[in-house]
This record gives sequence, C-alpha cells and structure tokens, in this order.
Amino acid sequence: LEAVAEKLGKHAEEVREINLYKAGQRTPAVCGGQVLGADGFNWTVPALWESAKAKWELDKRRAAIGDFNAKNRWRKRGIAMLPVKYGMSMSDYHLSATVRIFAEDGSVHVVHGGVELGQGIHTKVAQAVAHALGCPLDALTVGDTSTLESPNSNVTGGSGTSESSVRAALVAANELSRRLEPFRKGAGAEAEAGVRAGVADDDSASAANSGNSGVDGFGGVDGWKSAVAAAADAGISLHAAGWEQLPKDAAKPFGYATQGVGCVEVELDALTGEIAILRADVLMDQGTPLNPLIDLGQVEGGFIMALGYYLTEEVLWSKENKQINLGTWQYKPPAVHDIPIAMHVEFLAKTPNPSPVNVFGSKASAEPPMALGAAAFFAARHAIRAVRADCGVNSPFELAAPLTVERVQRACLVTPDAFTLK
Repeated sequence: LEAVAEKLGKHAEEVREINLYKAGQRTPAVCGGQVLGADGFNWTVPALWESAKAKWELDKRRAAIGDFNAKNRWRKRGIAMLPVKYGMSMSDYHLSATVRIFAEDGSVHVVHGGVELGQGIHTKVAQAVAHALGCPLDALTVGDTSTLESPNSNVTGGSGTSESSVRAALVAANELSRRLEPFRKGAGAEAEAGVRAGVADDDSASAANSGNSGVDGFGGVDGWKSAVAAAADAGISLHAAGWEQLPKDAAKPFGYATQGVGCVEVELDALTGEIAILRADVLMDQGTPLNPLIDLGQVEGGFIMALGYYLTEEVLWSKENKQINLGTWQYKPPAVHDIPIAMHVEFLAKTPNPSPVNVFGSKASAEPPMALGAAAFFAARHAIRAVRADCGVNSPFELAAPLTVERVQRACLVTPDAFTLK
C-alpha cells in the first residue's frame, strides 16, 4: 500500500481511506466472511477514521512536518495513521468457574479458568459476580487459578479469556442469585416460588448477561448477610459452577471485531538512526468496557509492546543457530526513551457491542491495539523518505522490521561525502 501511494504521489492515508470496508460489504472468507454492520457485527472504523483525522489535525500536522523537514538536514519527522479490525472468535474458548458463598459472614469465593497475568481478569470477574449476586464487591475473593478448581479450561490468550471467564462466572453467579431470590428484601410471591425472571438456560449467552441489576437488592451489607444466612438455614446450596463454551460456526468464525485507529508522529536522527516518538493517539471501539481503567491500561500496554516489535526487539542468531543477543544489553524491549513523549487514548463512547456473544456490551482489549503500533514504523518510513530525498534518491525502497537504529541509519544513505563545509 505504501508503494502504491508513493507511485501515485499520494499520502498513504488517502489510499487506506479509499480502501476501507464499507458497511454492508462482506469480508473475504479468510477474514471471517461476515457482512459488516449486520447480524450484530458492527462496523465503526470509517466513523472512527473520520473523527480521528479531524480531531488529530492530520493534514495540518503533515504540513508542519513538511516545513520542519525542509529546514533540517539531519533530523526529520514523519507521521502515519492506521486502522485496525481485530476479529474475535469467542467460540475458541471454553472455561469453567465456581462461585461459593459462605453463610458465616456472607463472603464470596470465586475461582475461574483464566490466568491473571496483570491484565485485570480477576477484577473483571469479581465485579461481574458482585453485580450478578447483588453483594458488596469487598465481600469477594478471587482464588488462584487451579485445574482442580476449574478443570478443562483451555487457554489464557488472544484477549478473549477475560470475557469468557466473566461469562462462565456469571452462569454460576446467576444460578446462585436465582436461589437467593426468595430471601431478597421485599421478595414477592413469584420470588418465593424460586422464579428468577430474565435468567435463561445456564449455557446460553443471555444467561451470562442477565442477573441482578441493583447491588442494593438485599437492603445493603446487612441485608446481604441476612439473606445468605437465611438461605443456608433453609438448606439452599450456596455453591454453583459455570461453564463457558459457545457453539462454533465455521461460516462465521468471528463473533465481532474490536476496532480502532491510531496515529503516530516521530522524529529521527539520520546520523545515529535513533527514533523519538513525539506523539501517539489511539481511538478504540471497546464497546462498553468491562472495566474502563483496566481496558485503558491494556490498550496502552498493547500499543507499547508493539513498539518493541516494530522498532527495537531484534533477535539475532549466529551461523550455528545460537541466539547471540541474550539479555537487554543487546536485545532491546521498549524503555523509557522509546515510549511516546505524549500519548492520548480514547474510547468510542456509548457504543455497546451489539454482537449476540457480547458480555455486558464489551469488546476484547489488549491485543487489538497492538496492530496500531505499526503506525510508528510507517511514520519513521515517512521521515526516512525525507532524508533520502535530500540525498537525491526518490526511488522505491523496502524496510524490514524491527526498524533498529542500524537499519534506520543505513536506510538514510548518509555517507562521509555528505559532510562538507559551506
């Protein structure tokens, strides 16, 4: 695409915009074969692109970069903007969860099949269970992941485990909420009969999304404890298990797509190959985030990880097939000087995920924004083109990732004869 844009004398963003999917188009089979904007598979990239391009003043900044580059021989700037459509196949996950309520003090213990790796999965599960039960959040404890406690769970990865673990825990929590309904403060005859309106079969997506909508349904903390004690005295089981495994649809493997756009502006030193990321902007459609602050951190973290992939983290091997850059003295993950000087992350507001496999209207976070890290690579390419033009070279060229300082310096075609006094 970059080569097409250069051949046509256009900015790459113009070509990308022309080639964005339109609502109603069907993606190729290898990309899922979904009709965008239909059957709960929403399509927000075009709107995100238009909004971001105006808010981030892409055209104005590109003009300012042109002025900067015209005035500086050895330091150049570049800018690039990219979209992402990250399809989520939620049927790839199957996880279990257990929820136990203790009659002595009303405390709740939850174990689920996902592994907490710092992505906030325990917090999301705890909040969802507290919401479904109508109990105080601080009454919950999330136990360590164990194949004894939550057997047959398959994977933590691909950004879908948080939603799947929440769904499994909700199946168990909603069942317990149904059992506790007769003991809820002010429960009527329907509740006394043990009927929980709005709860579908345990293995359905609607069951995972239903549950108590008010955390004060038991009349506060004391009401919660009293209801739990009364249920235990009545011989009600206060333990339930949940299982999450959505049916596969080979014709439509992706239930929805996390979508977004990102823009990166860089400045590079043509003599040393060093790149400074002056600014990075990211706008994501995360639906209704399960926890906005956690998902904000996941977007920021995923983006920074991608900067390492595209700019610094090169794995080197000897002729004997031995890795020769072991450790951070030679292998360079992103450090303090590699992250953006200014970074702005926003979520598309008031746009819950309409997919039938959604959990509380959310979308997966973490991996989807990693694709936007490539904007730093293409922004650097823009700057390198400006250096090469000063050298009188405007022919097409290729760059390999990661774009290390050595590769940048070589691509800039700086030679000793360029250093002459005038």
